[in-house]
Amino acid sequence: MRSMTNLSFRPTRPTRGFTLIELVIVIVILGIVAAVAVPRFLDLRSQARTAQLQGVFTATQSATTIAFAACQLDAVCDPSLPADNSAATRVCPQASCAPGEFITTHYGYPNATEPGIVRMLIRQGVRFTGGGSQINLRSGEMTSNLNGCRVRYIRSNAPGERPQIDLFTSAC
Repeated sequence: MRSMTNLSFRPTRPTRGFTLIELVIVIVILGIVAAVAVPRFLDLRSQARTAQLQGVFTATQSATTIAFAACQLDAVCDPSLPADNSAATRVCPQASCAPGEFITTHYGYPNATEPGIVRMLIRQGVRFTGGGSQINLRSGEMTSNLNGCRVRYIRSNAPGERPQIDLFTSAC
């Protein structure tokens, strides 16, 4: 009688690589993952632009409040006057501008110009277009042709009236 310890197991065919069905299953799974993940990834860019713009919107609201409060506390700034080059319409909140710089105000709120609201936001990387009574603000990374993706700042028109700040995100 032969001993069983001498018997060895030999496969009938050598196993090399994957079978065709295994490869097809992997490809189908990768296709399903790609079909779900790619649209979500593409939508993230729009969501990121919208989030950046919401940050600009909130920063603009805060800047107008800070400037108005600084104007109220400043002995020289007069919130009842429209914008001009007199010292009565200039204010500099300590954290918002460098020594010797000032923020021009229109009825106590930042004017819609570079020495106005833009000067308060420029350190956050905000870019702008326009000027005068209305200005459009964007985050520094956004392209300038996104008209439906911006913050619009319209200066106040009367004493005690807050500036109008609008958020447009339809084309982000």
